[in-house]
Amino acid sequence: MQTLYSGRWLGLLIVLTITAFGLGAPSAFAAGVVGNGTPASCTEAALGNALNGGGLVTFNCGANPKTITLTFAKQISADTTIDGGNKITLKGSNSYHFQVFFGRVFNLRNITLKNGAGAGGGAIQNFGTTRATRVTFTNNRATGGSDGGAIYNSGTLKIKQSTFKGNQSSDGGAIYNSGGTVTIAASVFESNQANVNTRYGGAIATDGGTLTIKKTTFTGNLAGEGGAVYTQFGSTNVIKSSTFDSNSSNDSGGAIFNLGVMNLTGAVIKNNTAANTGGGIAHGGTLTMQTTTISGNHAATGGGLRDFGNNTTLSAVTFSGNVATLHGGAIYSSVSTVIRNSTLSGNRAGNAYGGGGLYQYGGGSDLQFVTIANNRAGYSGGVYSESSKNGSIQMENVVLSQNQNGNCGGALLVSLGGNVSSDTYCAAFTQSKDKQNVNVKLGPLANNGGPTQTRLPLAGSPAINNAFNIPGIITDQRGVARPQGNKQDSGAVEVP
Repeated sequence: MQTLYSGRWLGLLIVLTITAFGLGAPSAFAAGVVGNGTPASCTEAALGNALNGGGLVTFNCGANPKTITLTFAKQISADTTIDGGNKITLKGSNSYHFQVFFGRVFNLRNITLKNGAGAGGGAIQNFGTTRATRVTFTNNRATGGSDGGAIYNSGTLKIKQSTFKGNQSSDGGAIYNSGGTVTIAASVFESNQANVNTRYGGAIATDGGTLTIKKTTFTGNLAGEGGAVYTQFGSTNVIKSSTFDSNSSNDSGGAIFNLGVMNLTGAVIKNNTAANTGGGIAHGGTLTMQTTTISGNHAATGGGLRDFGNNTTLSAVTFSGNVATLHGGAIYSSVSTVIRNSTLSGNRAGNAYGGGGLYQYGGGSDLQFVTIANNRAGYSGGVYSESSKNGSIQMENVVLSQNQNGNCGGALLVSLGGNVSSDTYCAAFTQSKDKQNVNVKLGPLANNGGPTQTRLPLAGSPAINNAFNIPGIITDQRGVARPQGNKQDSGAVEVP
């Protein structure tokens, strides 16, 4: 959890920046056709000749796919577009593929870059504007303990419909962003790796700057921290409608390790593993999470989420099937966290540990319209507040049902009313509309409409018409308007 930027990166940036401005480096300009129709005519020299004059570079290498081996990097010092026509592979030979100068625009389309190797950016070093569309980056690596297995970026980088597979580096197995702007859409990051012992971001690491990810899949990526994505202090990050599946870290954050500012919307975070904390997410910055599913993740503490940041708000989020070998099957929090219109169902803490749903260790969580059901732990399967660390949990309109070894535990539980419990362990439930030791009558976790799975109160449930109005909360977890009847329902779901 140290800053990624260090003396070695400062030195690397100075060297690369000098090169990028063209001091002592030969100029390269782009325009032309590579080859005359035969595979033998498509050579590195022919590519070099085509990179002359500015504009569009295409390939005429015959009907079959063609691999061209590059022995040195091509410098982009004029606005350039290269289109491989889905037939061309550029294979590095102890060199990265391209370096994009400051102020220049490089469009790369329908091509594969493989086996590149360089000190900072195994395939591309970008200081200008690079746009990659339908590009495959495979088996590239950053050498000498440097960053960005496929791309090192300190400019503007736009990725669309592209694949990053099997790339490696110290930080940012596929992409390292050093204070630049990165936008990624409809792409795949598979089996990329940062140094698994100490380093960050199996697929992406960002140190400052802006990162935006949409409709992208991360699977099988590996790092020391942040199996798929690592964000540093000072970074602004938006992730929408993306899937993180089966990524892992040897320390914290099986899928995501966030120290920056992150807005996470419409994501699926499943089957990720951290050896230490935060099987799905380890969070130490500012996090706003909406309409997201966190399921089947594993860690020592905080199977789904390990929250040690600030300004954390979770809304319309479902945690299910997450496992911690110690505390906090779904969530382990040591700071102030707001959870609204969300469901914690079927999560599990260790047999001798607490908080199958939520373990609060310092700070305080504020739960509003939350359903916590069928979670398991050695004690307090629902929620547990660690009184020795002043870990308070405040609840309003919360439903707790059939959590193993007690729905509640710990001394720092506060009720604001409207809560429902299936047992007598929630001693703080003495306020208006609080109900204890009742049959809550919940349906199974299922698709009941909306972007995430929920648990629907069945006919006759004491949660129905039991809630207080909370200003600003006008829908349930599914987006259905509250109330549906004369009064609102306790828990995450509103029924007619």
